[in-house]
Amino acid sequence: MSPVLELTENSKETIFVKLGGSAITHKEKEFQENLSVIDLSSSQISELYEDFKLILAHGGGGFAHPVAEKHNVSKGIEKCKPIGLAKTRSALQNLNSIVVKSLISHKVPAITISPYSCSKMENGRFTEFNLSPIHKSHKIGAVPLLHGDIVYDSVKGCSIASTEMIFSHLSTRITPKRIVIGTNVDGVFWNNPDSGKRELVEEINSGNLAEVLSAVEESKTSDVTGGMRHKIEELYNISKHNIEIFIVNLSKKNYLSGAILGKPELSTRIKAGE
Repeated sequence: MSPVLELTENSKETIFVKLGGSAITHKEKEFQENLSVIDLSSSQISELYEDFKLILAHGGGGFAHPVAEKHNVSKGIEKCKPIGLAKTRSALQNLNSIVVKSLISHKVPAITISPYSCSKMENGRFTEFNLSPIHKSHKIGAVPLLHGDIVYDSVKGCSIASTEMIFSHLSTRITPKRIVIGTNVDGVFWNNPDSGKRELVEEINSGNLAEVLSAVEESKTSDVTGGMRHKIEELYNISKHNIEIFIVNLSKKNYLSGAILGKPELSTRIKAGE
């Protein structure tokens, strides 16, 4: 890369974008992708990837979660046989190939970076993560694509790393301007204790975090990464570093692109300290 191009690349804002498994797959059905949502997301990313340093990631959804649950992957190597790890990673790779194919068909130069190959955990938390593949991808004009994964764990033998955990670790070393979490609904919903109604939480902050966590609705489908409460907690901790976070609906046109630009049409915003 020439000095001029490198200067331009370094001046771009970094944005983390998650394509949630609940949106890009039909989680109630094993191994069934939601191609219309994947393609809609790819189309919006195609319009913006040259203007930002994007770091993409996707969840495992109905491909990886049922397999991981069946083989007790989250309980470590003592409860999960190596064949269970292999089957779970195979399911992840199958979904990843579908996402990559869609991105490339929309002219997005996506390159997969698997956390399994470049990171290490200790009792479920990252202790190592080689950032070189991410930086090199950006230097050549490509878009790094990570995914939730199984990672070697020095205590448990293996741990499941959610995309929120990956973003949490990366955000301490690569400070993004914002993080966009794409899902299959308009944001976080709760049973409002004041009105007694199911409502969208427009903002999660220090004033309502505990109340939201106690009232948030959990998905009825398999989620070996801890469910919505885990995701909110991880994202809230990230937001403490002055990083704005939006949870948006990937199935609605222009919601993803609006959030990447910092102007979501409808979302849940997570902001610590307010």
